Amino acid sequence: MSESSSKIPALSIVMPTYKRPDMIRRAVKSVMLQTVTDWELVISDDEDPPGPTWQYLRQIAAKDRRIRIVRNPEDHGQIPNNNYVLRQARAPWIKPLYDDDALKPGCLQRMLLATLKKPEASVLICLADNYLNNELSKPGLRGAASTLEYLAPDDALLAAYLQD
Repeated sequence: MSESSSKIPALSIVMPTYKRPDMIRRAVKSVMLQTVTDWELVISDDEDPPGPTWQYLRQIAAKDRRIRIVRNPEDHGQIPNNNYVLRQARAPWIKPLYDDDALKPGCLQRMLLATLKKPEASVLICLADNYLNNELSKPGLRGAASTLEYLAPDDALLAAYLQD
């Protein structure tokens, strides 16, 4: 596990993963290519015992102190691993990123700029490209919808239950 700096970053990108070392490379690269650098990437590996994914994660965490890797010690499965990695975030803003997706260029910068414009916001949503079987299946485009959306605090709880 890599050491983390004591400074709290502006943004935590959280990524649950399970046995997908090839797919996770694209997701990690999309974070590394962002224009914003004040972030932490927290990746929770759900594989027990650790395998090739954990080996890859150890390599990338050793190269960049902003990457924190953890192993889910709780109940295993998609939901428990997702909940676990969310609890590891230290920043005031959290951007979930799944291991089969990739952030759009400039996504984090637009997200953080939006927080300055809407300090009362509790949820901001920015788009990511979705991949299935290593092929782009759903580009982060939604017609006329904005690439960054603001949800008022009253709508934040509802957003926890609804998915686009």
